[in-house]
Amino acid sequence: MINGTTDRLQRIGKFRLGIKDPNRGFPKSVDYFVINEGKSTSAVIVDEVKRAYGDKPNELNVRFPYKEVAWCVDDSFKKYSKTALLCVGNGKTGKIPGENGQSQEVECTGFKCEHFLSKACKISGSIKFILEGINSVGIFQIDTGSRESIQNVRSVLNYLKQTKGDITQLRFKLLVRKVAKKIYATGMTTYVPILSLVCVDEPVAAEIPEAPASVPKVENEAPWDEMAREQQETANVVAQQEQAIEPPVVENKPALFSKKAEKTKQQLIIEEIQCMIKDSTTLDDLKLVASNIQQLNIELSESEMSIISDDYDAKWKIIKGG
Repeated sequence: MINGTTDRLQRIGKFRLGIKDPNRGFPKSVDYFVINEGKSTSAVIVDEVKRAYGDKPNELNVRFPYKEVAWCVDDSFKKYSKTALLCVGNGKTGKIPGENGQSQEVECTGFKCEHFLSKACKISGSIKFILEGINSVGIFQIDTGSRESIQNVRSVLNYLKQTKGDITQLRFKLLVRKVAKKIYATGMTTYVPILSLVCVDEPVAAEIPEAPASVPKVENEAPWDEMAREQQETANVVAQQEQAIEPPVVENKPALFSKKAEKTKQQLIIEEIQCMIKDSTTLDDLKLVASNIQQLNIELSESEMSIISDDYDAKWKIIKGG
C-alpha cells in the first residue's frame, strides 16, 4: 500500500422511509425500510437486500463502520429556497454559495439563528451503517429530517462508546415504527416514521478496516455540492422528511446548489392550507380550516405538521387578542 493512503468502504446503497403513492401521485411515509434501484443503489444490491430481509422490513441487522459516533450519525442545519440549498452549517461554521460555484464559509449560530427560529432552516441528518446478512460489503445510508430519530440512534451509540469502547465490534438492530403526532390546535393526528437502535451485544468476529484520522469521505459518495443537490430533492418533496423517490440526475446545470424548481401536489396542498389560515379573520374561520384539513385526509410529515400548527396557533392568538 502506498504510504499515507487508507482503506475506505464504498457507499453501496441508500434506504428511504417512503414510497410513491400510486393513487395521489406523490410520496408518503411508511413504517418499513425501502430500497430501490437508482443512482445510489444498484440492482444487485437491491436483490441481495430483498432476499435477506423481504420487501417491507421494519428492522435491519447492522454494524457501524467507524469508531467515532459523529462519523456514523451526522446532522447539520440546512436552509433551502424553493429551488436551491442556501446554507448548511454545524452550529459554529456554515457554507453558503460563493462565486464561480464555490462555497463560502460563514458563521453558523445554530439553534439561535433567526432562520432556524423562523423554521426557514431545519435539521437534516444521515446515518451510515454496514448491513449484515448480505454478501456485498459497503456502507448503506439513510437520510432523515427527524430530530427524534437522530437523537435515538446517536444517544445509544454515545452510551455504548462510553461503556463498551469500540462500537464497531457490536451488532445492532435498526428499527422503524410510525409514531402518532397530534397538532393540538387543529386536533389533527398524523403518523411519522421514527428510527430507533437496539444493541444485540454480540461481538463481531472480524475487525472493520481502521478509519482515517480525519472525518472520512466515503467512496462513491457525492461531494458537498452534489449532496446539497440530492438532499434538496428530498426537501422539496417532503420538507426534509424521508424522500420516497430516487432523485433524477440533473444535467447541464451548475454543480453547486442546483435544483429543479418543481412543486409537488403535497407542497401545493400545504401552501393552500397556509393561505386559508392567513385569510381567516374570525375564530369560526379557523375552526372551518381545521375541519377542512381533517377532511383532506392527508399524511403530513413532522416538519409540515409543525409549520401548519405554528401558523394556526399564531393566527388564533392574533384573532383572539384582537
